[in-house]
Amino acid sequence: LQIMEAEMLYNKQSLQQILQLLASKSKDPFQHFFSYLSEQLAHTVADIQDLWQQESDNLRKKSKFHEEEIEVWSQFGRSIGDYHAKNQQQQIQITQEYLQQILRMAIEERQIYSKLYQSAGFLVGLFVVILFL
Repeated sequence: LQIMEAEMLYNKQSLQQILQLLASKSKDPFQHFFSYLSEQLAHTVADIQDLWQQESDNLRKKSKFHEEEIEVWSQFGRSIGDYHAKNQQQQIQITQEYLQQILRMAIEERQIYSKLYQSAGFLVGLFVVILFL
């Protein structure tokens, strides 16, 4: 998103060019996502938002992202190309904030579950030791 923002605001690249750049700098599944959108924009496209949504649905099927992450990504796609550069920048920043919030929640969840798994592992190990005594 930061690359998209910079290219849009400072380099004044077209959406197709930005998507090509993002595809070259991304790994799958996003490489495929951006590459496909860029290829489709080479042709006449009636609605980029519909195309974004279709590829987001494919991303949902092919990736291990959570539903909430895909939904934020899809919502961002609904705004792409609808605004001037400054408003698009705000949309990018809002999307980044949502994704950061999801990341923080995932880190907290991981910390909670890692303690649970450590405790469970210790108790199972203790049980096995007691069982063999």
